[in-house]
Amino acid sequence: MSHPILERLDSAKAEQRRNACLEAATDPSAVLLLDALARALGDPDKRVAQAASDSLAKLAATCPEVADVVRNAMRTDNARQRWNAAFTCSRIEPVAPRLLPALVEALGSDEGDVRWAAARLLVNTGRAHGEVLPLVLGLAKTDPNPTLRSMALYCLRELAPDEPGCARVIVAATRDPVRSVKHAALTALAALHDADDAVVDRLIEVSVDGADPSSQRIATFALGALGARPKIELPTRAIDCLRQLAHSGAPSEVRTAAQRAITACGSAR
Repeated sequence: MSHPILERLDSAKAEQRRNACLEAATDPSAVLLLDALARALGDPDKRVAQAASDSLAKLAATCPEVADVVRNAMRTDNARQRWNAAFTCSRIEPVAPRLLPALVEALGSDEGDVRWAAARLLVNTGRAHGEVLPLVLGLAKTDPNPTLRSMALYCLRELAPDEPGCARVIVAATRDPVRSVKHAALTALAALHDADDAVVDRLIEVSVDGADPSSQRIATFALGALGARPKIELPTRAIDCLRQLAHSGAPSEVRTAAQRAITACGSAR
């Protein structure tokens, strides 16, 4: 006779599958349900996949087999299952490099919540394992997927804001032909712990580029964010640029950003 929870995990109704996943966590024979829960990590309904992850995370405390089952699920052909298995693995044991293939893949996901969750896990993994930073730098420089390049830049912003090599990669990415990648790079520059001439001059260059007001605004904000740091003193040419922008014929959002940047720089002194 089939287990009743297994039968409901195969239901055509997502709510029944979700409830079955949740009930599995307290079932006395839960060990028999682990493979089915791992398959449910790839369910097309996010609520079902989340319930499966929740139950596996709970069962891991008393059922050592869970870890192996979840690791195996990271090697399936189902991209959603691979991502949710990696996410679940991060819930039951310390982050490790074995998560990297699934995390990198998820950085390029069409689903924003998946991308950002993967980015957070990638940053956490990078803080524990030094080999992650070179990987992320490579993704930011050369990955063919612009969404993934953008997310890699956001990871660098959190992972290595004090690394000169990281700053060089980010500055180069501000010349990316895809605007979303360029914006991600400009935003990442605002988080750097230091601002050398290459960083400042590139931000000035973008700030005065009237052909791209959205990038102008972000670059101007970045100058203000850097200048607001007590340990960073922007050179006179940067302050002069901000003052000129604030009283120029630039779009109002650029002028406002410049005025706020001037205020931020002054408050840091």
